[in-house]
Amino acid sequence: KGTIHTHDELIVDIDAVRALHRQGVVAMDMETGAIAAVCDRRGVEWTAFRAISDTIDHPPDPDVMTMLNPNGTTNVGAAVRFMVRRPHRIPHLVALATNGTKACNAAAAAAERALKGLESP
Repeated sequence: KGTIHTHDELIVDIDAVRALHRQGVVAMDMETGAIAAVCDRRGVEWTAFRAISDTIDHPPDPDVMTMLNPNGTTNVGAAVRFMVRRPHRIPHLVALATNGTKACNAAAAAAERALKGLESP
């Protein structure tokens, strides 16, 4: 248990991440805060199911962000260049994909359980 830090930019500087952790932050999130703000302004009820894919021990790699387009999709050319120039980082990419998949599956399962609880008998 702890605080979730929301911000509109990804924080990848390890010293900044550690400083937040010392303040009791257990997770960082970029998207939920923005969604919540829009919903609140429009009077729309909302809830979010999030799962953590990066940890304080294995924070996101700022170089990985170079493989993304501004909309978050993969820039294939940049990804190929990243892997050719940094083949030693490929295991990190595999772990990132594995952890991301686990996190998505956990969040989806939690949402599914919650929705089943709302079903009428």
